Amino acid sequence: NIPSGVGSKSKIRLDAKQLGEAVTQGAAWAVEKGYGVPDDIEHCEENGCMKGADFSKASDMAKKRGAPQFGTLGSGNHFIEIQRVERILDADIAKAFGITSEGQVTVMIHSGSRGYGHQVC
Repeated sequence: NIPSGVGSKSKIRLDAKQLGEAVTQGAAWAVEKGYGVPDDIEHCEENGCMKGADFSKASDMAKKRGAPQFGTLGSGNHFIEIQRVERILDADIAKAFGITSEGQVTVMIHSGSRGYGHQVC
């Protein structure tokens, strides 16, 4: 169950220090905390962590907005889908995304970074 929509709050409770660790460590933090598996990292853009991210540069408002929304999906055009690969049109590109066969089940997610991202981007 993924919290979504305006005003939704995460079941994950992070203090400022923990939010900073999550933001600067990225996907590796999520894997370490049990929210993902090691293979997830290689299938994320920039391996799930932007080099040079500096949490100290985020405003107090961004941190305040981001902490309770961490781990939520958002609303509007944000979604998570379970999909089945019908056809592979380019084997090299498919392989780069971890898609190896027709009929394979995949997950697609599109979300914003909600209040935190609105403040820092």
